Amino acid sequence: MAEMSLRDATKAAKSWRSRFAGMASKHEHMLGTAMRTAEIGIGSLSLGVIQGSRKPGEEVTIFGMPLELATGLTLHGAALFGLGGKYNEHLSNFGDAGVSSYLYLVGRGLGEDWRKKREGGGGAGSDLSDTSGQTFSDRLSAVAAEAA
Repeated sequence: MAEMSLRDATKAAKSWRSRFAGMASKHEHMLGTAMRTAEIGIGSLSLGVIQGSRKPGEEVTIFGMPLELATGLTLHGAALFGLGGKYNEHLSNFGDAGVSSYLYLVGRGLGEDWRKKREGGGGAGSDLSDTSGQTFSDRLSAVAAEAA
């Protein structure tokens, strides 16, 4: 049976320590990624439930902005100025949920307009509902002009 010297034992311990440190770092990164994904998903789901529980045309707005955009900008601003302390990263993740939800709605409305134009219809996307026959793009431009 081979005996291990103190030098060999120290070398082996350092080797194992570095292996475990590498694994811990990898798992910490994976956990951070999973947490970010969960926070963005939960935030988007929550905003969708809030807006979806309203009748078309009665969606929640804050200072004339859709709830999703206002939430995203507010949370990103709070994180930027450090208002969340050690939780700034989480504020930013939930801010991403708001901005992403808003951009999804804009993209969906534009896609509906394009489909309706391709099909020969006038095109009025389901978001920012009205009956004037304006396209979603026209309504979005009008909302942006009112906010400015």
